[in-house]
Formats: sequence, structure tokens, C-alpha cells
Amino acid sequence: KLALQYCLDKGDHEGQTEMLVILGRVTEAMELAIVHNTVDALVSNINNSEAEPQVYLQIAKYYEQHSQYLKAGRMYETCCKSASLRPSLAENLVPSGDFYVEESTSGTVSEFIDACNNSAVHFYLKDGTSEAVDSAIALVGRVRSSSQIAQVVDWLADQTQSTSAAASKEGARHLFELHIALGDLTRAAHVACVLSRQEQDMGNYKLAHEQVHHA
Repeated sequence: KLALQYCLDKGDHEGQTEMLVILGRVTEAMELAIVHNTVDALVSNINNSEAEPQVYLQIAKYYEQHSQYLKAGRMYETCCKSASLRPSLAENLVPSGDFYVEESTSGTVSEFIDACNNSAVHFYLKDGTSEAVDSAIALVGRVRSSSQIAQVVDWLADQTQSTSAAASKEGARHLFELHIALGDLTRAAHVACVLSRQEQDMGNYKLAHEQVHHA
């Protein structure tokens, strides 16, 4: 508590956030972090899924509003894990709309978890970086939700049809990884052969051989 008071006196908001988490006052730490834009410090001091789902939900919304979509996706996914571990604390948190989630007074925990996973996939793909797409693929590979798989497939289909050769190749690579994550080895092998032919056409014979070998 003395350390908390010291941080308060010095106007050290990141330190305050950390001290509040250590003292178990996570909700208070979250409110402080959102006001003073020290949410990254909050996240770094909360172990995976250790806080209540409401906390991760509010952090996810903060990142969403600040266009930090990869971080938003991660927090929505972590919110799902927290809700699975603490279903009684997620009973009043239910989906609203196609992707988003908010507080309500009806619905089920399973609906909330599904909506959070939808939101996670949505923001991973909205971020669009390789790391974010890999995260989306890992999520759908684990959860196996048809609606979330459809989100990823549709997004990758647009990428593979891109006029940019680099984007098309990257989309095909992610499509290969998606089929592997889903255990669909036949389709994965087909995509690998397509990628191999593309490399051969470009004269990259070593890469072509490696692509088929990985399949």
C-alpha cells in the first residue's frame, strides 16, 4: 500500500496500475488504466486468464476503439478462456450483433464465449498481419466453430484472388496452414501443390521442392 501511495504521489499511473493488480484490485486497475491510457501495463501484469471476463472484455473494447486490432483479438480470445474458467462471472455477459459483445441480462455463457471467439477472429483478420492471421487460424483450429472457420476461409479467399502476387501467395500459405490446423490433410496437400507450381513458374525450384516436402 505504501508503494501504491508513492506511485499516486508521483503521478506514476503505470506504477499505480501494477500495484493495484498486485493488491488484487484488478477492476480498479483496469478503470485507472483506461483513463490514463496505461492498458498495456495492465495487460503485462495480468497472467493469461487470471482476471474476470469483464476485465478482458473492457480491455478488448479499449483496444478496438483505439484501432489496435491484434491486441483486441487477443483480449477477446483471453476473455473466452476466462469465461470458461469462471462461467458464473460471465452469466450477464452476452453477445450483441454479429461480432461484438456487451453487458446484458439474458443469454447463455456459451453464447457469450462463441461471440467473443467471433470477435477475436474478426479483429485478427481486420489487423491482417501475418501474426494476426496465424492467431485466427490457431483459434479456429482449436475451437472448430463453423461460423469462425467461414470467416477465415472467406478472408483467405479474397487474399488468394488478390491482384498482388505477394498477397496471393501469402493467402495461399495461410490457407495451407488453415487446412493443417483443421486436420484436412487432403486439401492441405492440394494447396501445397498449387504453391509448388507457382514457385516452379517463378524459377524457385528449391522452394517448390520444399513446399511439396512440407505437404
